[in-house]
Parts: sequence; C-alpha cells; structure tokens
Amino acid sequence: MINTRIGLSLMSIAAALALAGGAAFAVFSDTATSQDNTFSTGNADLVISNDNGTGSPDAYANDITGVTVAGLFPGQSTIKNFWLKNSSTSTGLTMALAVDLGDLGGTTPGDLPNQLSVQFICDTDNNGIGIGADSVSPNKTVNQWIAGDPESIGTVGANAGASNATIFNSDVDEKFCRMTATLALSADNSLANKDLRFDGIFLGTQNN
Repeated sequence: MINTRIGLSLMSIAAALALAGGAAFAVFSDTATSQDNTFSTGNADLVISNDNGTGSPDAYANDITGVTVAGLFPGQSTIKNFWLKNSSTSTGLTMALAVDLGDLGGTTPGDLPNQLSVQFICDTDNNGIGIGADSVSPNKTVNQWIAGDPESIGTVGANAGASNATIFNSDVDEKFCRMTATLALSADNSLANKDLRFDGIFLGTQNN
C-alpha cells in the first residue's frame, strides 16, 4: 500500500512538472512590422556658373560659355572667374575636384598650344583667392594639359541648398575659382593671328 501511494505521488509530481513545463511555452505573443522599407540612390552633381561680375555666382548649369579673348600678345595674361557647386541629391556627399582640358581645336592654332599656358586656382578656405590657403593646379601649356591627367583643385562640401555665396563668404558647397591663361613672352611672329579653343572639364568625385 505504501509503495502504491509513493508510486501515485511520484506520478502526480511528474504530471504536475509536465504541466508546468508545458505552461512555460503557452504565453501570449504578437508581432509588429516595419513595412515597405524603401531605399533610393541619389547622385553626384557638379554644376558650374560664370561669376556675375560682382563676386557672386550667376545661374548654375551643367555647361557655360567660356571666355573669348582677342588680341593676346606675348607675356599677357587673362583671367576668367567662375564658380563650382555641389548640387548632389545624396545627403552628405562631398566631392574631390579636379580639372582637365579637352576638345582642342581652332582655325589656325599653329604652335599656340605649346605657347599658351593655363592654370586654375580655387578658393579653398572661402575667404577669397590669394588670401590664406588656396587649391592651385600646375601651370601647364595647353598641349601638356591635353596629354596629361586631370589635376586636383581641392574639395567641395555637401550640398547645402540654395546658392548664397560671395567671394568673401562662400558656402562649403560652392567654390570660387579662376582660370589664368598666359601667352609665353618668348612667343614670336609665327604666332601672329593664330587662334585655338579648348574646353575646361571639371570633375567632381565622391570622397570616400
């Protein structure tokens, strides 16, 4: 009888433990869902503007009309002021800037591509060219530019929206730049009445 009771008690305990174990998994639960997570890529967009003549950019575009200079003489330099802006839609995207020349042509260039040198400078610290640190390209002849690789002219910050830059108050996403072209002092009469043309090509590449 005692053994029977002990056996029944053990069976009761085992049953109770089994029920208790089963109850540990019988809890309420639910789920919540973050629906339709969507990812869209942005872009890298570098735009250019002529200077409006008062130290601020004109309307930005993908392309602008270059400078036309007539009557250049040996030793003379001429400048063109312009602006570059990071108009990328990717938030936070900054770009490294570089410049190159391309599409060399002209009616009668002669040796002019070897005698005309071109240099670029951009206002790195946003306080005007020639004040503080600027990004300056090498001074190379047109033919050297055409044959060589693009040259660095600094960086431009992430798109900050509408343009409100001036020469002495540039936005981080806008850079005031200048191209200087100089006819060599050693140029002789063989270059009289010659002309050439080229494109300035500005590259904006995402900074890693």
